[in-house]
Amino acid sequence: MEMPLAEAALRSGAANEFDRRIQSLETRVRQVLGCTPRESFVWLLAFNLEVLHGRLNERSFDLLAMSYETSPNEAWISIRRIVVAMPLVLSAPEPVRHKILFEFQQLIRNGFADDAARSYLTASGSVRSLLQAQIEQLDLPRQKTFRMHCRNSVLNDLFPRIQDSCCVSFTSGIKNQTHPHKRTTICLVSPNS
Repeated sequence: MEMPLAEAALRSGAANEFDRRIQSLETRVRQVLGCTPRESFVWLLAFNLEVLHGRLNERSFDLLAMSYETSPNEAWISIRRIVVAMPLVLSAPEPVRHKILFEFQQLIRNGFADDAARSYLTASGSVRSLLQAQIEQLDLPRQKTFRMHCRNSVLNDLFPRIQDSCCVSFTSGIKNQTHPHKRTTICLVSPNS
């Protein structure tokens, strides 16, 4: 509950409120980890708080490493972790970088290609080249699924009303001298959009 309130304070420009919320979060993180040091999400939150303070060092990446160590295979945490960690993958020490990239690949492999696609599409060009190497290690059906999710994510961003629509792609029967095998896609927007 505290994190959305801190984000709202940041968006509204209420610096004192934001600082107060962040201090409260930091206190809670220390308390929770003092009692239950296997809470992967709390380790991730501790890392995120360090990033908010502009501290990207060995200690901060140790917090992220603890999140991976305490919960390497929980999808709900992986989805959140990839959002926080992916923009910083180039700054991460090699062992942590490997975990970030492997987790990205595992999200695709385990049916969370949509979340991986969002991470890929918001990444810088240099990060995308690292991710591309991970994608190329997947079997062809998973690569195809990932590309489809990337396309859909881009389309949803460009045309948000088409989310509840029906899209059909077909090869036109009309001979086109310039593009004889051109595919045509028609999207019908639902009346409830």
